[in-house]
Amino acid sequence: EEEAITNCWHVLSTVRIPKGIVIQTNNDFDYTQYVAAMCSESKTYYFSNYENNRIQKIQLTSKILDNLDEPTVYKVAVNQDMYTFVGE
Repeated sequence: EEEAITNCWHVLSTVRIPKGIVIQTNNDFDYTQYVAAMCSESKTYYFSNYENNRIQKIQLTSKILDNLDEPTVYKVAVNQDMYTFVGE
């Protein structure tokens, strides 16, 4: 599944629209705000937003699926995850 999602992201990256490439007549930008895919077998929803390229996921458990009367809101990391590796 991880390999499939990684490959999916590589394919989808070829059609992403960077911010500032398409400017509408009212000066708003068209851009790809998020990328998403889902594995129907594991019921896992994968996504990344424009501000953070890290692939994040949520597994749609029975607890979530049985409580669909109201929307559930999840906070996601909107800033780019940056790691600094320091040599010895």
